[in-house]
Amino acid sequence: MQIIVAIIESMTPGELENVKKGLTQFATKRAKRPGPENSTSLKLVEAVLEHGDNFTDEDYCELMYGNKRDPRFRALKFWIKRRLLELQISDICLGHNQDLFIVYKYRIQVKKYLAQTFLYYAKGKGMRVLKFLFDQIIKIGKEYELFEELGEAYSLMVFTLNTGDPSIFDEIETKKSYYRKCQYAVDKASEIYNRRLLLEASQRNLPAHQEEMMLRNALEELDQISKEISSVKFNYFHLCLIYDYQLATRDVVQAEKTAKKLLTIVQKNRLVSNRNRTGKIYGYLCSCSLYLGNYHGVLKYAKKIKEYIKEGTSNMKLTLIHELQAQIYLSRYEDANETLKLLRIDPTYNDSERDISQYDYFHSTIHFLQGRYVECFRILQGVRDIMDDKAGWNIGVRQLSFMSLVEMGLRDQASAVVEQMRKYIERTKSKVEFRERDLIIYSLFAALNRADFDFDHSRSNMKKLMDRLSNDNDSIAWQPVSQEIVPVHIWFKEHQRMALSKRKKRKNVN
Repeated sequence: MQIIVAIIESMTPGELENVKKGLTQFATKRAKRPGPENSTSLKLVEAVLEHGDNFTDEDYCELMYGNKRDPRFRALKFWIKRRLLELQISDICLGHNQDLFIVYKYRIQVKKYLAQTFLYYAKGKGMRVLKFLFDQIIKIGKEYELFEELGEAYSLMVFTLNTGDPSIFDEIETKKSYYRKCQYAVDKASEIYNRRLLLEASQRNLPAHQEEMMLRNALEELDQISKEISSVKFNYFHLCLIYDYQLATRDVVQAEKTAKKLLTIVQKNRLVSNRNRTGKIYGYLCSCSLYLGNYHGVLKYAKKIKEYIKEGTSNMKLTLIHELQAQIYLSRYEDANETLKLLRIDPTYNDSERDISQYDYFHSTIHFLQGRYVECFRILQGVRDIMDDKAGWNIGVRQLSFMSLVEMGLRDQASAVVEQMRKYIERTKSKVEFRERDLIIYSLFAALNRADFDFDHSRSNMKKLMDRLSNDNDSIAWQPVSQEIVPVHIWFKEHQRMALSKRKKRKNVN
């Protein structure tokens, strides 16, 4: 019954109503009195709607036949399972299924036409019907890029030819080969795209050079294919991978342009248009805005995403994280705390220790930026190291801990954190690809420790390190999309300014 329950519960109200009518028309056994209430199959459907998975097979059997082991129940299950699947792909049920992607509806229709061709090859006037069926298949297939079905149609069409003209055969073979090439191209592009999504889910935060190499190799093959075919579906997946490559190489300006092209495609072309894809492309634009430091743009696109993407999904989780970061950067701390609550409350956004640790880290940065250093450090002490951390969250916790202790004037503990940071880097450098910026930040903190926390020490190399960290044109320039929510160079400069101001005041007094 598990399959039957799943089929029935997946139906829309419109589908269900039409399925009930279909079951009434084709009852397994004629009732003594006509009427839908006397259909055994309909009675089982109503029972499933009421009890679902809460009933066992024996419960349903007893409900239908008065005992738990009636042999008729097995036959009923077999029949109704097959009949439900048949009815769901009937034209009337497909017409009421508003959730089904329009291309899938026409693909089902074309596949039915293809199956029907086998009925007419050996019939007297079957050629008339075959011509009609193939005309419909080709018309719909071209309009909706049903390349697999078009290739199959041209393969079958050969058996209807009654001419000795070889050019007709050659023409059909050319078309068949072209559509099969198109299908291969779409399959290849979507396979690479989906493999990338799977890899991202299983190995989060791939090192930049690995991600870049993987995408570059994939695009080399797809770029060549793109010259040989014309397909909206292929172009969609191809552009998605181009966007990913541009973002991986931090060519964010071009990535944003590619995302806007994709948005136009999914909004205007029904072959690739659906709500989820539209929301995903708004997600691309949201990510670009965060990389570019356009935090108001992040909030604008996050609002659009929520119109298309369902709550409790990975895409919505990423949207909320982007929204949270933008709110922090815009000093909207109350809004940031509300977004953080949404992330913590929904269990689908808390599926690992990584998520919990990341949210705690965001929470601690909000406290730090509001000057609540004791509370910030208290939260950081409870943050567990993230296993297989490639995004730098673990070292980010240590950096913020050091800064909090400095703010609290706890220099001995701050010195201990510097030593812990050194040991952590030494211990994990073979497993984790540290950002060069994080290594320089460690060097800066170590230099500050050696200078006895004199931010303006004249003989220290801190100035040289700060020049690199502060240079927006340097390869290690601060990025909004990182664990460094509190930019270290800005924090350090403020302390340098205060140290210099104190020194000037002492000179004036003397």
